Amino acid sequence: MTWSASSSCSAFRTDVADHSGQRIKVLVVDDSVVVRRLVEQKLVVRREAAGDRRRRELQVTPAGRRVLARAPLPGQLRLIGGLRSLPLKDLRRLARLLDRLVHGMGAAGEPATMLFEPARSSHR
Repeated sequence: MTWSASSSCSAFRTDVADHSGQRIKVLVVDDSVVVRRLVEQKLVVRREAAGDRRRRELQVTPAGRRVLARAPLPGQLRLIGGLRSLPLKDLRRLARLLDRLVHGMGAAGEPATMLFEPARSSHR
């Protein structure tokens, strides 16, 4: 896996392909404490991008891939797997209950966000 980041921005979201070829969203933070620690632990290497010295690339090392292989699945993938294991009638009941919950919370008119991401303000 290789990520690239422009030195002019401190963070951005991007799609990358994981080891199985699935597209995943990641937050890339340039020169962050997290990246420095990953580099120090030799889990990723950081270098200038070929042809563009303003960009840096992070590449997962073999040691980093071994750590990733042992890492738990992200919560979203576990949730999707759990939902896929439910019979259709249970999924329909869950959808009805979640709809009641959202309405009960007064959030029915709110935009949906990615799991574990802060809501974007619609009041600009």
